[in-house]
Amino acid sequence: MKKYLLKIFYFSIPALILFLFIFLIDPYEYINISHIISSENKQLVYGRDDATSPRGGMLWKKLHYKRNPKKIILIGDSQGDNIKEDLVKRISGQDIYNFCVPGASYQTMFETFWLAAEQTELESVYFQVSFMNYNATRDYTLYSYIQKYVDKPYMYFLDKEILIDSFYNFLYAITKNRKLIENSYEYQSEEVLDEHSMEFMELIFDNYTYPVEFKKEMIRIADYCKKHEIETTYIIMPTYDETLITLMKTLLLKCIKLSKKTYRNSVIHMIIG
Repeated sequence: MKKYLLKIFYFSIPALILFLFIFLIDPYEYINISHIISSENKQLVYGRDDATSPRGGMLWKKLHYKRNPKKIILIGDSQGDNIKEDLVKRISGQDIYNFCVPGASYQTMFETFWLAAEQTELESVYFQVSFMNYNATRDYTLYSYIQKYVDKPYMYFLDKEILIDSFYNFLYAITKNRKLIENSYEYQSEEVLDEHSMEFMELIFDNYTYPVEFKKEMIRIADYCKKHEIETTYIIMPTYDETLITLMKTLLLKCIKLSKKTYRNSVIHMIIG
């Protein structure tokens, strides 16, 4: 029996080491006991590239808001993510929580609002909105990335991404190598940024569909805010020069296609009858 228990113990040692490693690093402060790595460094690490920043930002901001909900919030995507809470407080006196997350869709923003409304009595909500995501084809939600940690907390210790994030935190803490945290397109040259932006806009606007359901949900939120006397403000951040040009070209082409289709149907109708 002792040999059997020893075998189980030896077999479980790697799992225990990984558990302890994640527990001590705690890249998203999910457990919030060990703080051997600063919160600032952890945020730099989860924002290291375009794949980790949406997932990491969503998990981080949801966890920290639930622990310390504020009555004034800013909801949006990457354009609003760099707005500094301390700077806003210093200038305006408002103690806001920046709930902006890179890659956030309108669906993500809606879910964020209702999450905040459940946590506290909101006084003011700032919505950082953009034309880029106001598209029915972009109806995903970033909450799908983190729901497993909510439904099954033990997944925090079993998930590959959490282990990788912990490893990156460890490496950055001991080396301070900026290359570990600067893999996002934001650190590329201006030429590469232009190319990336054009590709991204073509991907979005080529399949543009007016988001009727988004509009309905925005009206529902506006009605809720009016009923509960929550001040709402909509912010449109400065955009890339080609954004509106590409959008107008796309809409113009759609109008031309629609006109041709309408004209063709009219001709057929006239011939038939």
